[in-house]
Amino acid sequence: MSRARARHVRDAFELDADMCPRSRHIRVPLELDADMCPGSRHNSIRGGGSVVHCVVPGSGILAQNGGQLPFNLVVVDNQPNNEPLMYSAHAPPGGALIGAMTKLRATNSHFTFTSDKNVDYGEFLVSVNGLSGNDQDRTYWELLVKGANKVLITADVGISCYIPQANETVILNYTKW
Repeated sequence: MSRARARHVRDAFELDADMCPRSRHIRVPLELDADMCPGSRHNSIRGGGSVVHCVVPGSGILAQNGGQLPFNLVVVDNQPNNEPLMYSAHAPPGGALIGAMTKLRATNSHFTFTSDKNVDYGEFLVSVNGLSGNDQDRTYWELLVKGANKVLITADVGISCYIPQANETVILNYTKW
């Protein structure tokens, strides 16, 4: 099941699957299950035969970061004599990577990026810290993720659809195709 966010809309909840351009809003009557999941800080919302878990703000990692999930953002530009740069970033639960990157750019003068919007696929990363992908050189910015299991994967969505998770490492890797 894809991650979903729920918000109250009269006597139903509206589920928004990641705010991607191709996502659809689903309105179904839901009932909040007040029982906490064993060993976690989540409430269950039931409806339409499925269960959606919503993080309870003010608990655990969220309380420590003002309701924001911490993660590392690493920029690997693969240029001679340049070391990877690591930034501490935060995103709200269910928030897209582009939002966290935009906040980081506003608060850290050493991090910049530009992107272009595609109506079908969302935002594409064009440049990071002044280095742009180039069709002639066949270069681009690849989005990689290293989760808690330490396995490195290529994200299957872009910066406008990827939802960072607490304590993972998101890598912006300048590479060739």
